[in-house]
Amino acid sequence: MAKSIYVSDDDGTTWGLLPGSTGALNRGAGSIEDTVFGQQYQSHESGLITWTVNGQAIQKGQAGYKAMLRKAGTATAMTAEAMTVDPGNAKKYNVTNKAHSYWDRLTPVTVKDGGTAIAATNVKSVDYLFGSVTFISSFNPVGAVTVDGKFMPTVDLCGAQSFSLKQTSTPLVTTDFCAAQTNGGYAVNEYGLKIVSLDLSAIYDITYGFETDLLNRTEFIIEISPDGLGFAGGGSVARGYFKLVTDNQSGNVGALEINALTFELNVPVEPGNIGQPFSWYHGPNTMLSPPTIKVLDAWEQSNHIMVAYSPYGNEGSQGDSIVSDATMNSSMTTMCEFTCTFTGSGALTAYTTPIVPSGLAAEPAEEEAKAA
Repeated sequence: MAKSIYVSDDDGTTWGLLPGSTGALNRGAGSIEDTVFGQQYQSHESGLITWTVNGQAIQKGQAGYKAMLRKAGTATAMTAEAMTVDPGNAKKYNVTNKAHSYWDRLTPVTVKDGGTAIAATNVKSVDYLFGSVTFISSFNPVGAVTVDGKFMPTVDLCGAQSFSLKQTSTPLVTTDFCAAQTNGGYAVNEYGLKIVSLDLSAIYDITYGFETDLLNRTEFIIEISPDGLGFAGGGSVARGYFKLVTDNQSGNVGALEINALTFELNVPVEPGNIGQPFSWYHGPNTMLSPPTIKVLDAWEQSNHIMVAYSPYGNEGSQGDSIVSDATMNSSMTTMCEFTCTFTGSGALTAYTTPIVPSGLAAEPAEEEAKAA
């Protein structure tokens, strides 16, 4: 039987196999000192139990060098830009030309119905990162939906030889007396602030202008596509607003000069409702596995997710968790890989019936396999 880590976003009804090769289950109880007068040895009592599962999700079938790094270019006017209704939400319209999906947040868009401007009160939200508009439930356009504003074409962010997109969340311990007494003394956790940063190791080239960007506090809109297909190609894409905070150079004699760059997420405050400052899109041609996407969705949407840790593939431990880390790493010589940390929320329970991931047949028992 093979070691396995499974995830479920429907309370354990269906499971997906995380595509990794290493994993760990960590358990521990808080240590509470209870030494009293008359004792010659320090004494401790076990407190709340915490647990985490660590694993990885590899993007199989493609070397890491194919990952795409892009940034937004110069804002360009768009007039009567065509929009198409979203197949999963009749109130949401997406820009038809995906190359025009980066919208300049400093230029408010005018949404039109058959050429007539729609009242702002009928627009629920505008997503400047992915070029979409969502209407309130009571509004139904009668003509063609178009927008006026500015889009920013994407240009390659060159020079990088490796990157790490750090996506973490600080667990908030929400355990109270009632919960601890009900679940056997396990800690309960919820999502705290989500923290996003991008580290690049890049070949130094003065023409890239990072020194100027640092000095000018330049705002970057950065797109990362781990499968290299990009938004237009229907792949998986992460986009966000960033600012450069670290620009270090180093190198030995006769060796390449390397830039160590760090971009941190910067949440804009104008022009108001800009949608999410950082978001993932998973298109129909994505090469990420469904379980990997479930982990990313849980982290982004602050949803709980079930995780099961099976050391031999036939039995193990499972429980409810939050995704406290979903960092993505890629380089010239590795696969694109997500490192995942699931922080337990409530009891960790044992199971003995083998989990069958969705879409996969059950494996025969070990002795039956030997006999066969």
